[in-house]
Amino acid sequence: MNTFPLSSNAVPSQRAQSNLVKRHPIASVLVIMFALAWAGLIPEALASQGLIPMQVPRAIEFLVGWTPAIAAILVSGIIGGKKEIGALLRRFLIVRVNVVWYLIALFGMAAVILGGIALYVLFGGALPKIPAATVPLTTVAFAFVVTVLLGILFNTEEIAWRGFILPRLQTKHTALAASLLIALPEALFHLP
Repeated sequence: MNTFPLSSNAVPSQRAQSNLVKRHPIASVLVIMFALAWAGLIPEALASQGLIPMQVPRAIEFLVGWTPAIAAILVSGIIGGKKEIGALLRRFLIVRVNVVWYLIALFGMAAVILGGIALYVLFGGALPKIPAATVPLTTVAFAFVVTVLLGILFNTEEIAWRGFILPRLQTKHTALAASLLIALPEALFHLP
C-alpha cells in the first residue's frame, strides 16, 4: 500500500492517528472539512449579523470553498498516498452519462425558475422584469460560462461529497440510501 510514509522515528501518536483515519475515512473527511470550513464560516456568519465587529478577509472566504477538497485529498493521501489522490481526482474525468444529463445539470435550474415564472403569470401574476432578457445573448452566455468556471474553481465540495464519501457509502448502501446519508451532513455543512 502506497501511503504517506511515516518515518521510523514517527511518534506512536502519529501512527495511531493515521490508523484512525484509515479505519474511519468518511468520519475523518467530515471532521476535517467541518473544522476547516466552520473556522471561516462561523465568524463570517456572525459578522454578517453584526454580532462580532470584524470583516472576514476575502482570502478566508476563498479558502473555505477549498476545505472539502483539502479534507478529501488529505485523507486520501493518508489512506493510499499519491495513488489514492490520483484515483480521487480522476473520478471527475469519467464521462459515462448521456449528454442529456449534462444539459439538465447546466440548464435545469434555469428551466425550473422560468417554469415558476410561467406558472405565476398563468395564474394571473404580472410578468416580472428579467434583467437577462434585455442583455445580448452573447453576454448572458459569457456570464454563464464564467459563473460555471468560477464555481468549479472556488467550490470543491463535490470532490468530498461525490468523489470521496459517496463511493465509500455505496459499498454498503444503495445509491439512494447513500445519497440520503450524505444529505444531513451536507445540510449541516452549510448551516453557518
